[in-house]
This record gives sequence, structure tokens and C-alpha cells, in this order.
Amino acid sequence: MALVDVVRPARRGVLYDVLCVLGGSLLLAILSQVKVPLWFTPVPISLQTFGVMLIAASLGAKKGVGAILAYLFEGAIGLPVFAGGAAGLAVFAGPTMGYLLGFVVAVAIMGWMLEKNTSFTKGLLATVIGSLVMLVCGVIWLSIQFGFETALVIGFYPFLMGSLLKSIAAASLIRAGWKNLE
Repeated sequence: MALVDVVRPARRGVLYDVLCVLGGSLLLAILSQVKVPLWFTPVPISLQTFGVMLIAASLGAKKGVGAILAYLFEGAIGLPVFAGGAAGLAVFAGPTMGYLLGFVVAVAIMGWMLEKNTSFTKGLLATVIGSLVMLVCGVIWLSIQFGFETALVIGFYPFLMGSLLKSIAAASLIRAGWKNLE
């Protein structure tokens, strides 16, 4: 059961689901604006991956995937939702496309793992796995453009520590949210 289902267990319908999905995409759009460019890589540090973790925990797999797809659609049609206000179809041909597509896979996995999870340890495991999925998807795409070794240097290694810190923060928030609802 997703956190949203515990918070709002009363009668739900399509409107409720749509509002959850749009709320998740809005959260991701807001967190995406926190961007720190790195001089040696075309991939910036951002809070996008943290947002994906929170969406997975709060919406679960199905609505979480819906929120990510809504976010990607919003960016594709020109809304400035991507990191640093980027928008448009050109983003999908750029160096961050692998990460963006990895969000979909990661939120599905994390959302599924977190739907019946209330422990910090399980939350941390889910978010670490989700982080690795996002990083691997990003590296696969970067490998096509730059080669595998370079992709690891510019798209994987620099983000490991930040991913771990985001996973710890997300797992702490997940546990705190569940604990307050128990």
C-alpha cells in the first residue's frame, strides 16, 4: 500500500488518481530546478532523482510511473520542467535522456518495493536500487555518445556519493512519514 493510500484511504476515483499523478509531476518539476552544473560532464547534479524516490514512496508503482510519464510529456511539449528549466524534444536527444528514461524504470521498481514497506532498511534498499537503475540507464545512453569508459567517468562515478545521500534522506523521510501515520 502506497503512503498516499494510508493518508487518504477513503473513496478514491479517477480524479483522485489524476491529481496524485499531476502532483507527483509537479513535485519532480520543482525539484528539477535545483541544478548544479559540473565542468567535466554534461550531466548536472540535481534533485530530480530525489524527487523520483519520493514519488515512488508516496504514489507507488502505477501512479508513480504515471507521474514520471506526465513529467516527461510536459517537458516534451515545451514546459520548462527539466533540470534548470530545460524543455522540448531536444532534451531527449541530449546527454541526460538515459537518466530521464531511467526514471520510469526506477520509479516502477522502487514503487513496487515500497508499496508494503515501512522500515528504514527496506526503504534504503529500494532507493539505492532505484538510484543504481537511474545511473545505469544514464550510462548506457552516454556510452552510445562517448564510449563506456568515458560514460562511467562523466555519468556514474561523480554521482555515486550524492545518490547514496539522497537514498538515505529519502529512506528517512519515508520512515518518518509512515511512523507519523501509524
